[in-house]
Amino acid sequence: MKTQIMSQEHGGSRSAPATDGIRGAGDTAPAACVAELVEVLRDELAAHHKLIQLEMTKQEAIIARNGEKLKQSAGEQAKELHHIDLLESRRDRLARQILASDSDLRLADIIASPAVTAPEKTELSRYETALKAALGELKRLSELNARMLIDSRDMFKTMLASLAGRHPQAERGGTRPLLVDANC
Repeated sequence: MKTQIMSQEHGGSRSAPATDGIRGAGDTAPAACVAELVEVLRDELAAHHKLIQLEMTKQEAIIARNGEKLKQSAGEQAKELHHIDLLESRRDRLARQILASDSDLRLADIIASPAVTAPEKTELSRYETALKAALGELKRLSELNARMLIDSRDMFKTMLASLAGRHPQAERGGTRPLLVDANC
């Protein structure tokens, strides 16, 4: 489930900036800020799709019981999450410039603002929808992987306990070996 929305440079649509750099009366959002915001949203969407791919790779690693692949995917996810953090900071800065506000702003606030033109609102709305869909899919995969990891851990604990109960010394001496739960 990959949603693509592209800027003009990448084959998509973008509203035309005002030729003199001045928007409507009382309009304080420069077209350049909105255009940059669209670019940030495009990059965020791509990063979220990369996270989805990494979650699917983790799922394959869990099923295959490939700890190295799982560890590698988790490391790549950490890098991608850091990248998303940087994009979110840029997005927040741009939102504050567009709406001339110091408070925390959501994308819906920008879309509802009269400071943004109708074509820009349409494009921003498309990104908002695509990002929500990507986040929903990412959450679903992440929760599934977490359940699979817990199930796998529990299965190994059961196997170890079963093996410990059948240990030859346990049959002879009545003692059982001590197993340490490493919560792996």
